[in-house]
Amino acid sequence: MLLLGGKADSLEEAEELAIGAREDGRALQKFRDIVRAQGGNTAQVDDPDLLPQAQYIEQIRVQRGGTVAAIVTSEIGWACVHLGGGRLVKSDIIDHAVGLVLPIKVGDLVEDGAVIGTIHANDRSKLVQARKEIMAAITISDTMVERLPSFYGVVQ
Repeated sequence: MLLLGGKADSLEEAEELAIGAREDGRALQKFRDIVRAQGGNTAQVDDPDLLPQAQYIEQIRVQRGGTVAAIVTSEIGWACVHLGGGRLVKSDIIDHAVGLVLPIKVGDLVEDGAVIGTIHANDRSKLVQARKEIMAAITISDTMVERLPSFYGVVQ
């Protein structure tokens, strides 16, 4: 965005600017400003313990070791919606305490029984459903798989 906005002449310069804003606190202050502008509680930015907390927090473990070969991200998204973290219809109320932490990536090596993420839920049956949906969306292979690139190119 810095490059596209004319704030930097190269990706390297844009990266330096972004890192500088993060390190000197400008990025965090801008995030506070955005939260405030949207009517949010800026105290939650500095103290995440003030955020709504889910009643059930469960680690997601793989059934067998191998390489993460595929993740059907649309199915991961639907799992979060089914937890209450999104809307099926416009009138649905979003539960801000629920969601998923899934830090694995295609190409990651995982051991048998390894924790690959966390589910935050406020309903036991929705937690069970989300676990099934997430596990069905992730493929573990015995064959090595190359990591996917973080980005594929720059649109100019």
